[in-house]
Formats: sequence, C-alpha cells, structure tokens
Amino acid sequence: MKISEIMNRNVLTINQDQPVSQAVHLMEKYKVGGLVVLGADGNLVGIVTSRDLRGVAAAQPISEIMSRNLTVIDPATSLWEAMDIMNEAGVERLPV
Repeated sequence: MKISEIMNRNVLTINQDQPVSQAVHLMEKYKVGGLVVLGADGNLVGIVTSRDLRGVAAAQPISEIMSRNLTVIDPATSLWEAMDIMNEAGVERLPV
C-alpha cells in the first residue's frame, strides 16, 4: 500500500506570522494535533503540533516555535517505508 492511498489531502494550514492562539483555536475546533505552516509565498515552511504549543505565550508567532527541519516523503512511498522513516526520524507526522 502506498501513502497516496491513505494520506489526508485536506490538511489544515496556518501562516507562520499568525499567533499561537490561532493555532490553538484551529486545533481545538477541528480536533487535530498538528498544522502545516505556510510562508508568505504559500509554500511549506514547517509544521506545528499541540506539543509545540505547550507553555507558549498566546501572542507568540508560529514562526518562533514551529519545526523547520521536516522529514518529507513522496506519495509513492510504501506505508511500511513511511513507518520506518517516522521511527528513524522520531516524528509522528510526515508531510507528503
């Protein structure tokens, strides 16, 4: 089975300049644990998870707390290979 067969195509995004409070609002509203972070040009620049938001000031910009060094995979990657990549990288989410 390939990642393209099970991946979520309707991901929630947030702009890197938005405050932590907006990320908290979106995660609570949609009951998700992470958001894809976009730069001013609309490209992927990071990811922010509920774990990243713990103990952070509500007004702090997402750009200051997001993860930037992402492990990204191709949609043709097998599910088993993706699981191995996640385990090796110590991550719970993989942008595709």
